[in-house]
Amino acid sequence: MLTYAQTEILLQFGKIVGEATVRDVQEMTASNVGLKMMSEEANLQDMPLTRNFIRTLHKTLLREDYTVYRNLPGGMPTRFTMTIFL
Repeated sequence: MLTYAQTEILLQFGKIVGEATVRDVQEMTASNVGLKMMSEEANLQDMPLTRNFIRTLHKTLLREDYTVYRNLPGGMPTRFTMTIFL
């Protein structure tokens, strides 16, 4: 996990100081791109939020598949995998 200082330097200068995993850097970079996409979309006055935009945002933020674990109301465990749709 990146520290606040590492994140700030990455987003402002595109560099990492200290130790960081490639995954952490990719996730933070993707989050920043997603935030910019959302900001630009929000500034479009007469443009509705579309499924295509949400899918594009999802692909930008989700860098790899991941599994979600939950307990159903009766206590039975379940899981599902969130998959990148290209």
